Amino acid sequence: MPPKKLSPEQWGEYLKLYEDVSAELQKKPWFEEDWQTRKNYLNKSNPSGAWMQLIRDNWFDGNIHIETWLRNSNLDEQRFPLVLHIETSIPKHGLSRNDFTRVFLERARGIVESWDGYVIKPDYAMEPISARVPFTKETLVPALVGELERFQTLGTLIDQTIKEVKRP
Repeated sequence: MPPKKLSPEQWGEYLKLYEDVSAELQKKPWFEEDWQTRKNYLNKSNPSGAWMQLIRDNWFDGNIHIETWLRNSNLDEQRFPLVLHIETSIPKHGLSRNDFTRVFLERARGIVESWDGYVIKPDYAMEPISARVPFTKETLVPALVGELERFQTLGTLIDQTIKEVKRP
């Protein structure tokens, strides 16, 4: 049987769960250190999913971000993706994502390799770290809060790498 396509109202329930995740993160002491969340529908006019990002103020207006999203396929699998996205470019930001990824992974590899379920992709500069995390609708909020709390610990390494590889 093909997967059931969710209605805009049903996707609204998942966007609300992302709002709950954001509210939980905002209670964390580390969040006050220039962190923010963004969330919205995939295809706002006719939602086909929802997404959420965790970013810091100095990450080029979100061109570096920790992201998750849900589509029908994720609901069927009961696994959400969680990735570090690097969408910078030298002309726009003075930061080559290839250089960033190389230097960042030199610093973060040992940490990330100790996290169950995380994959390091050194040849995929746009998405060098990813995981697929199991969830149900009832466990999405605590699962995502826990994984984002873990992922945010890389924030200082991301900041250091930006300073090191950013071109004038």
